[in-house]
Amino acid sequence: MSINRGPFNALVDDDGSGTTGTPWNKQAIQDVILNPVDAAIGGVWTNVAYTAADFTTTGGGAWTTSQPATWAYSLSDKTLIVALYGINWAITGAPVSLNVVIPGGYALARNTGGTFAMAHGGGAGTGWWVAENAFIKFYRDILGTPWVAGTNHLSGVFLLNIQ
Repeated sequence: MSINRGPFNALVDDDGSGTTGTPWNKQAIQDVILNPVDAAIGGVWTNVAYTAADFTTTGGGAWTTSQPATWAYSLSDKTLIVALYGINWAITGAPVSLNVVIPGGYALARNTGGTFAMAHGGGAGTGWWVAENAFIKFYRDILGTPWVAGTNHLSGVFLLNIQ
């Protein structure tokens, strides 16, 4: 991933008089050099604005969420790193998956999956997640056993290969 040189190229050199050219101060260095480099190497985390409509279910039931304790992403080349930590969310019915829209409007290059930490219905353990289409889908287990109604918590860092 190359760094956008547009802001750098927009800087104007001083003619030696010290009175012309683009002022160069800490803010300019941060805006033109540091932030773009951080973004290119995945050093910048973007907090995701919470929208309840981004949290849905598949297979019936409902998932009532609130602002996650952590809901952010970072981009490193073609890898989107997503961090989600949600507590005291409510499940009604028996949904097969709990779904979250992939943040930032990014499109997947391929489906991926793995495990995440969770607690639900009085128990705790490891669940299975799959990123497909526009969602990260959380399954109670790899077999697709429906979730249990009640309070749930989930936490994980998810690596997604994006286009």
